[in-house]
Amino acid sequence: MAGRVVRNLSAILNVGNNDRSTVKKKQNGRMKTKETCPVGLLKNSVVKVFFASRDYSRTRPWETHTERCSGSGFAISGKRILTNAHVVEVLNEHTSVHVKKRGSTIKYKAKVQKIAHECDLAILEIDSQEFWKGMNPLELGGIPPLKKAVFVLGYS
Repeated sequence: MAGRVVRNLSAILNVGNNDRSTVKKKQNGRMKTKETCPVGLLKNSVVKVFFASRDYSRTRPWETHTERCSGSGFAISGKRILTNAHVVEVLNEHTSVHVKKRGSTIKYKAKVQKIAHECDLAILEIDSQEFWKGMNPLELGGIPPLKKAVFVLGYS
C-alpha cells in the first residue's frame, strides 16, 4: 500500500486550510458546500517533466534510438523537484531533462540530483532563479488511511 501511494505521488500534502477550493453540490434538494482539494496552492507547485534520451546501436552505430516521455513532479524544499524515477530512468551522456511550470511555454533545463529506482523516486535540480519565482514548495505528510479520498494533480 505505501509503495503504491508514493509511486503515484499521491501522498497527503501539508497545505494550509485557508487555500481550499469549494464545490456546491445539490443534496436532498438543497445546495450544500463541500470543501475540496487545495487547488490554488497546489497549481503553483506541480510541474511537467520532459525527458529525452538518445542511444546508439552497438552493432550499427549509424542508427540511433530516441526515447521520449513526460510526467509530473512537484516543488519541495531546497529548490528541488520530486518526480518518479521511471520518468527520468535512462541516464546517459545523451539524456536531457526539462521542466515546465503551469501556464508557461518555457522549458527549464533540469539535472537529476538523486534517483532511487527501488522506490520509483527522483530529485531534480533547476539552477534558474526565474523558474523558482512563484513556486510553492510542498511538504510530504503521512500516508492516508484506507478508503480516504485523495486528490491527485499532475500531467499524464
